[in-house]
Amino acid sequence: MDKSRSWIEIDEMALYHNVQLISRQLPQEVSIIAVVKANAYGHGAVPVSRLLNTWGITHFAVATLPEAIALRKGGIQGEILILGYTDPSQAAQLVSYDLTQTLLDRSYAQSLSAARLPVSCHLAMDTGMHRLGEQSVSKLQAICQLPYLKMTGIFSHLAVPDQLDRTSRAYTLEQIACFERTLQQLAKAGFHPSMRHLASSYGFLNYPQAWYDGVRLGLCLFGIDSDTHSHQASDYGLLPVLSLKSRLVLMRDLEAGESVGYGCTYMTSHPLRMGVLPIGYADGIDRRLSNNGEVLIRGKYAPIIGRICMDQMMIDLSGIPEACLGDEVTLIGPGVPVEKMAANCQTISNEILSRLGRRLYTD
Repeated sequence: MDKSRSWIEIDEMALYHNVQLISRQLPQEVSIIAVVKANAYGHGAVPVSRLLNTWGITHFAVATLPEAIALRKGGIQGEILILGYTDPSQAAQLVSYDLTQTLLDRSYAQSLSAARLPVSCHLAMDTGMHRLGEQSVSKLQAICQLPYLKMTGIFSHLAVPDQLDRTSRAYTLEQIACFERTLQQLAKAGFHPSMRHLASSYGFLNYPQAWYDGVRLGLCLFGIDSDTHSHQASDYGLLPVLSLKSRLVLMRDLEAGESVGYGCTYMTSHPLRMGVLPIGYADGIDRRLSNNGEVLIRGKYAPIIGRICMDQMMIDLSGIPEACLGDEVTLIGPGVPVEKMAANCQTISNEILSRLGRRLYTD
């Protein structure tokens, strides 16, 4: 790994710890479906999936056909489910790479069936999120009767499993009940899929009745929470896997009344020592961190000052006189959790991590 500029570090032992902790909680008949879309939430889809394969995980989920093909070309064994849209004209690639496609609705399923190829599929059911899938049992049955498509699974998605207030819990429990009722109706019609899955990470943490045959885990595997309002991952004992680091490559002393960065948005109120890091928004550092947030250097916090640039960002080193050129700087990691960065950007951890730039992965 090139540590001369800025880079991602993956703690393989933390990932292994999370897998083992989760596996011990699941009944033997419930599989982990590793959600490795968006480059495994910034963790590196192929290397992470190889580790998971080594540890016995054989079910994976991604968002797109190219993501799925990259896993297959990377040697990943087992089922790879595409959760999003694939153009039916690409059905031959689904078959040749042995991939499983989500059936988004009846019209989409008919288009895929028209390709006249034996495509493995999971049927999407709408239980109240109203994003993908069909609600009507008759439409779901009609999809199951289409020729050529091999129906190996069925799933839905919970809308608010991370929120534990009374209203959210009632909504989630109704979604689970809807899923169960529909499964029973489909079973009477002769549809018995081998993989029924409803729970993603917060569904796993909060609703064991929603585990069924598999749980789709992204955040849990990587030991992170969506935001600072919920500490369920850490409370469960899961460990963060990813760190984002850079180096101090320039230092300079500024007098009071000098500006820093584009737009002169930061003015020094007193003499300070400024540091420059070779990382910016082209690497996925959100511009909303301009004059907002902090990094960790030599065990101390340094505020971010000035606007985040495309390839650089600036920090205030006034409180760290021992800082030296070449020092390692932690932007995400112990002491600077991604949930805090997300809060500073008024977003969620998922967005921060999935936007990390490819330059950070250069070996």
